Amino acid sequence: MVEFYRCKNLRIEDVQITNSAGWTLRPVECDNVFIRGITIRNSYGVNTDGLDLIGCKNVFVSDSLIDTGDDAICLKSESPYGGDVPVAKNITITNCVLTCCCNGLKFGTASFGRFENITFSNSVIFNEDVPLKSRVISGIALEVVDGGAIEGVMVSNIRMQRVRTPLFLRIGNRHPKADGRAGIIRGVRIENVHATESILTSSITGLLNSNIEEVTLSGIRIESEENGKAGWVNREIPDPVAAYPEARMFGRLPAYGLFCRHVKGLNLHQVELGAGDSEERPAIFCDRVKNLKISGLNSTPTAGDQPVIKLNQVTGASIQGCTTPPGAKTYLEIQGDQTRQIVLANNNLVGSEKAVSTANDVPHDAVVAVFNAGGQ
Repeated sequence: MVEFYRCKNLRIEDVQITNSAGWTLRPVECDNVFIRGITIRNSYGVNTDGLDLIGCKNVFVSDSLIDTGDDAICLKSESPYGGDVPVAKNITITNCVLTCCCNGLKFGTASFGRFENITFSNSVIFNEDVPLKSRVISGIALEVVDGGAIEGVMVSNIRMQRVRTPLFLRIGNRHPKADGRAGIIRGVRIENVHATESILTSSITGLLNSNIEEVTLSGIRIESEENGKAGWVNREIPDPVAAYPEARMFGRLPAYGLFCRHVKGLNLHQVELGAGDSEERPAIFCDRVKNLKISGLNSTPTAGDQPVIKLNQVTGASIQGCTTPPGAKTYLEIQGDQTRQIVLANNNLVGSEKAVSTANDVPHDAVVAVFNAGGQ
């Protein structure tokens, strides 16, 4: 409905835009953009994004309400009118209320260039009590599928309600670089997020030979209502390399809280994961992850025999200061012949029957368990 192309010193303040037939507000390759106190309402219609920032830099967005039939706020790195792809950088988004039926804050899918130095803070992403298909798909979606890069992102102090999937980070390879390589996601910190009434599992997934790197989740609380089945834990998880990225693209995942695959440098600190009474999956499942740190994890009990944490082909993991939920059969289960250098130390495992379960293919010296209370 409204577009600004290659403008400088752009100020949009105290306006209301409603009933757009498509994307609503689109600054393209603009510099020094100030957006404050706007209201966007597009509750009906396909592809009715709220705010799309395309290759902009030095941007300030605050104190706004966005209610749309597609993504609420979407950052893209492309050059729709030709020329070199500019860097989307130095962007601050704060004090906003977002509701939609797609993604709250999304990077992509157009991700041909770079995203740098971006913060999102002090905001609410929610739905009213609407049908599942009308709810936000992902609260935070960071996606690189066109050979670009996301580096230096801070998300903090976010409240989510009835968001299907709170967190979704994805590297794909829809449009490879000239040498065939995929893009990059590196240096992401997400802290103080509280999500309730979520349904689908949050995920952080790179590709073989294209790890997502240096991700920290701190002070995260996610409460899920999916009530997954143990049969989902061992299913083959597809990896559609060139597919359109969406949190539901993998089908049912083998954990109720967080699924991670092809990640290097993952730090989970003071994470709380909750599920319904009949949830049968682990809280966390990590597959082909390197340099994993988990500290201060708290989770609700899992019905059945699945562990609290499950690791497959994980190299270098430290699990410390965690508390097992009461009635857990096993706290940590590891598998894979490449799994090694796993340290389980200084944890409260009193509520668990067994501290560690090791598959037959795991090297005999892969795990060191010391100074834990409880668990055999």
